[in-house]
Formats: sequence, C-alpha cells, structure tokens
Amino acid sequence: MAALCAAAFICLTGPLADTAGAAPLELLFVGNSYTHRLGGVPYVVRDLAVAAGFEEPYVAMRTTGGASLTDNFASSYVLSTVDERNWDWVVLQDYPTGPTHYDGGYPDNTITAFMDASRDFDTRIDNSNTAHGWSSQIMFFETWAHEPGTNLDNGLPAYPVEFADPAAMMAELRTNYNAIGAELGMPVAPVGDVWEEAYNSIASFPSLDLYADDSHPNALGIYLTSLVFLKMMYNVPDTTGLPYQNLGGKNYEGYVSVTAAQAAFVQGIADAVVPEPTSVVILLGLGAVSFGRRRRT
Repeated sequence: MAALCAAAFICLTGPLADTAGAAPLELLFVGNSYTHRLGGVPYVVRDLAVAAGFEEPYVAMRTTGGASLTDNFASSYVLSTVDERNWDWVVLQDYPTGPTHYDGGYPDNTITAFMDASRDFDTRIDNSNTAHGWSSQIMFFETWAHEPGTNLDNGLPAYPVEFADPAAMMAELRTNYNAIGAELGMPVAPVGDVWEEAYNSIASFPSLDLYADDSHPNALGIYLTSLVFLKMMYNVPDTTGLPYQNLGGKNYEGYVSVTAAQAAFVQGIADAVVPEPTSVVILLGLGAVSFGRRRRT
C-alpha cells in the first residue's frame, strides 16, 4: 500500500468514488425528522448535485418522526424499499440519542439496539446484493449534539445532567457511529463533526444558528447537512458558489433557502472538515476494511 499507515491504523489511498461519466446515483435515506425536515435532506442533496454538474440522482426517503433504526428495520415499507433496487447508498440515521448512553427509558434507543439494527440492515442489504448481483452499500448519518440549554426526553437538562456539555455528547455519537462503520466496513458521513466545527467557529459568524428547536435542524442546518452528503457521495472538493435558495421541496412542503453570507460560511466549514475524496482503509488486526465505491456505468 502506497500510503504510510499512522499509529491509528488509518490509511488514505485512492478516490472514494469515481462519478465522472457515471450514471445517476440512486440514494435511499432511512431515518426520522432529522432527515425529513423542510422537505428532506435527500432533495437538497439532489438539487446541489445537479448544480454541481452531475446527473440528477434518483432519491427516496423512508422516515418517521421519532423513529430509531430498530423501528425502521421493523417496517415492512422500509425493508421493501431497501430490497427494490440497486442503491448506490442506503443512508442510515438513528434516533438522536440512540448511539449514546442516554436511552430515555426506551429499549430501542440504546447503543446495543443501534449496533444490532445497523447489523440487521447490513445483512438485509447483503442478501439483496447476493440475490440480484447488486452492490448497494450503507453510509451512516452521524448526527449532532443537542443545542445548549435544552432538555432531553425525560425533561431534564441535557447539560450537565446527562452529558457534561455538547462536546461530550458529540464524542459519544462520533465513537459509536465510527465503531459500527469500522465493523461493517461502511463510511460515516461526519455531519455531527461539521456542526460541531461550525459552532466552534461561531465567533467568526455570531449570527450562526443551525437549530430550529432543541435539536432539529433549521434551513441552514439542513443546508449544511446536505453539503456533507454531497461531498461524501460525489467527491466534491470545493462547494464554493453552489446555490443556496429554493432547494429541495419537489413534491414536498417547503424549500430550503439561506442567505449568501450563511451559505459561504457553512460551505467553508464543510470543505474544511469533510475529508478529501479518499478511500479509507482501516486495519483491524490482520485484516483490512476498505471504504471503496463502485462506479455505475
């Protein structure tokens, strides 16, 4: 391997995906209101991809407010959609606190449940791939920490009662999304990390706000989230100049619009935090896990 592996056993090699001249991507997003707010992240990703010069992707969204991955795996509607075509990416997003120690008293909102449901989806997709000669893959949607000063489902303050601060909550989300991604050999879209960096940079943009309430994204949050997926799925190294008005919303209520200043700021954050288009190989013992991508023709 040409790249020299660091002590963390992460090696960076060739491109994650070669989309030049490829057929339109087929994208399925499975999650909850973090995914479907304001018409849905998938449709903003679609519009940004077209604006970036790619063929319009086929996108679908299977979401229910408050759903965990366990809930979605129990849905025949979700599973039939997973099985219906050769998806380039099946994006999986869990309940906001599922991949943390806080379960709110719900057995489906635990780290164990999150890991098990992720494995169940992986097995289901593998079975469909085997049956049809497909090559669908999972991409995990790493979510973000709750906004400071808000409460969790139990009515208690998120900070410092359940978590010391947003950084502590984000650390748990990052650890557990990355753990299942490494186990299954599937990439993690670092949405939460990008949100965290945005707030760490708030002194440069004091009016920045990504939240509609205690945890849900507003239009700017949806826009920033969609930029992360655009970069992960399409290898877009520089999002400068992409549109920021009247995105998404096709056959869904609402559009996503932000100001030129907001767009420029979060584009810079996304470009700085999301890794350059690479194939990440994580060495585990004597084996290796490669986050490579196939190319549709």
